[in-house]
Amino acid sequence: MRKQLLSIVCLITLCALPSADAARKKVRKKTVKQKTTEVVAPATSTVVQDPPVLLEDHSSSENFFTSFKNKLNVTYFGQFSGPSIGDPNNTVPTQDLSSGGDNVSLYNSIGIGYKFSPTFKAGINPRFLWEMLRGTGQDLSFLNVRVFAKLSNIITTDQFNVSSTVNSELPTSLAASRSNLLTAPALYFTGSFTPRNFKELEIGTTVMLRTYFYSDDSTGKRNFQGYAGPAITYKFNSKLHATALYELIGNHISGRDLNDWDSGGSWIQPGIIWNVSDNWSFNPYIQIYPAGHLNSDTTSLGLYISGTLL
Repeated sequence: MRKQLLSIVCLITLCALPSADAARKKVRKKTVKQKTTEVVAPATSTVVQDPPVLLEDHSSSENFFTSFKNKLNVTYFGQFSGPSIGDPNNTVPTQDLSSGGDNVSLYNSIGIGYKFSPTFKAGINPRFLWEMLRGTGQDLSFLNVRVFAKLSNIITTDQFNVSSTVNSELPTSLAASRSNLLTAPALYFTGSFTPRNFKELEIGTTVMLRTYFYSDDSTGKRNFQGYAGPAITYKFNSKLHATALYELIGNHISGRDLNDWDSGGSWIQPGIIWNVSDNWSFNPYIQIYPAGHLNSDTTSLGLYISGTLL
């Protein structure tokens, strides 16, 4: 009986003890827990950490340059004054209907403006003239730089549109230096009219008055210049237009009566406007002097080029 009781006690004791595998699992779990605790433990004061890297913010400067670029406007205008039809090797016919006066030339004007609003821009306008001198080569001369401000759509309706430009010539050319020119401000008005029931037709004009200021006595020098350029345009489509322009220039000399003006020339320019793209157009024309009789020696060819570079 005593042996049987002893056997039962030993069996119960063995069942209460953990197995070797359970012991190993318990030890391993404890080790992992300790290791995890070591990893996530807070750093002590003896641990040196790298400071956070702060990235420089370029967004404001990029936005400024993007906005400036979007408001910057660069345009080009050129006029090629060609020789007479009767003698392509000759020079451009002069105002008194004789050949051999002006050189074949290309007038170049670059407008660099900043758009302060959709209807107002201001900027600078460098200009230069490239002449093909007969028998003596070529010549490049820089003309007076102009500063300008343009206000578009002063009046705008379905039929009317009026805009205005103010510019002033700075004495940057050799001719201005010789004449002691200080500045020459001008005021332009450009208007157009489209009949309500004839949308293909456009009637327009540009008028200008410029005055000249000198650092010395202006007697005998030009002090006013006036210009008028009425035109009529028929639009075959958005790409091709037929046009006729009449230009008239008058000059007033200081010291004369105000109503005493010299003619600076007048001529008619029928031509074709070809809008090559949304930004560029070409306008070949024939220049005809209305005075006297018409002939090939006093009629010349020319070309206007205008476009937007930026």
